[in-house]
Amino acid sequence: MNIITGLLLALSLCWSLSNYCFIFFWTLPFAWPLLVILMTTGLTALYHHWPGITAFMLPLWVTALLAGIQLHYHTEIRFLILWAIFTAILLYGRRILQRWYDEAWDTHQENMQLIQRLESIANQDALTGTANRRALNAYLAAIWQQKTPLALMMIDVDYFKRYNDRYGHQAGDECLSSVAQVLKMAVRAEGDLVARYGGEEFVVVLPGVSLAHATAIAERIQQKIREAGLPHAASAVASEVTVSIGIVASDGTVPIETLIARADSALYQAKNKGRNQWSY
Repeated sequence: MNIITGLLLALSLCWSLSNYCFIFFWTLPFAWPLLVILMTTGLTALYHHWPGITAFMLPLWVTALLAGIQLHYHTEIRFLILWAIFTAILLYGRRILQRWYDEAWDTHQENMQLIQRLESIANQDALTGTANRRALNAYLAAIWQQKTPLALMMIDVDYFKRYNDRYGHQAGDECLSSVAQVLKMAVRAEGDLVARYGGEEFVVVLPGVSLAHATAIAERIQQKIREAGLPHAASAVASEVTVSIGIVASDGTVPIETLIARADSALYQAKNKGRNQWSY
């Protein structure tokens, strides 16, 4: 028996003793209405908590039954019938209330799941399954507010326009999806974010990561991309899909817009040096 159930039982015993005196000794006219109010109040407040409703209702029910039988001993059968009907109403009422509660809770759970799905859709790139630009901006804003040190990569699929021209846009979409999966597998630390920045560009956010660690991750990304072996006969740097990466790091004080601009500049340098490499 927990504390709440114990308190309900103690409260019910006090009311039970009072009602017994009201009914049997003093025959006060408000005794039965008061009893009904107490029991219906307990029903509506505690119907979803079986130990609580039992602790509160049972002493009242037994006490009123005994007092009523002693007071109406000449009409005991009729009183028992009325009391049985009242008891049935209470039990049925609890069942109805519990059903309404269950239905309302199920509806609430469905609504919460729907909200979560909608939030996921609103923050997820439909093609690649990565975070979208909206989610990226919100994540970077949160990091900026906390002044968290981070590294940021801007990644571009090399010669992607040529890939689309040679293999078609559907194959291009599949290529981007495959690259996104490789990126997510390559950066699996909790808190890392992979987002599609636009077109064939991705951004990877690495909170708490130094520039040296970020370059190691960039090398791992390029290695994983090569291992994926996505054919790219139109590329000027390799026979398979490759990526160029621009890397920047911040101590948490650099504005997000400046960080993005620096990453874009580093990416431009990597592409200008011949692609299929990283730069900072």
